[in-house]
Amino acid sequence: MQNATYLTERYPGRERELWTPCFYDFFRRYEPDLPVSACIEFPSPAGPWYESRRRIPFLGIKGDIIRERWPDEFLPTAEARFGLNLMNDPARFPARGDIAGICPDIVVIRPEKQGLYVIEVKPYYESSFDGNQGPGGAYIDFVIWLNKRDVPCEYLVVQSISLQAYPIVKQIQDALRDHFGVLLLEDIFAEMGKCAFSYPPITERWSDFTDKGTDFA
Repeated sequence: MQNATYLTERYPGRERELWTPCFYDFFRRYEPDLPVSACIEFPSPAGPWYESRRRIPFLGIKGDIIRERWPDEFLPTAEARFGLNLMNDPARFPARGDIAGICPDIVVIRPEKQGLYVIEVKPYYESSFDGNQGPGGAYIDFVIWLNKRDVPCEYLVVQSISLQAYPIVKQIQDALRDHFGVLLLEDIFAEMGKCAFSYPPITERWSDFTDKGTDFA
């Protein structure tokens, strides 16, 4: 058994056309309850780096599940559910520009007034965060803005336990605290195996790539 990147790296450079559609399809077909992980606050130099998130350690990926859409395309649904004017909210447009100028890989608009998940997929060991997605970027501002408007919103990152960009993930977590979580690929692959989920052209067994090793507490 190996960690998830031993599978994802067999299909390099295909985040957008393979991996994001794969997870989107799985979420829509099975609406799984997934474990949520968090960066350990003060890890030792040799790890472990991640642990189960203490606040709400599982999330149900249920509701309207949308792929690669701009907020102007999904905010009207949130507006209708919460009875708010989000599209024209002045707080959306600070001096530096529209903080809703983001295009998440996947958005989950949860049932009733449960809120939103904004999900970015980082399938490879060397996956990185551009300035918009990382510390000081619009993704963080967007999540903070919605929560201030009483629209529960979380920023979730789909990644392997071995993602090289751990320091960036930790900085995002520090900025958002209770509104951030990590969906480890190893946990997603384990759930895919339980569901007998299939997604061509991936032919390997999901369960062979679920080892979190000593990087997980």
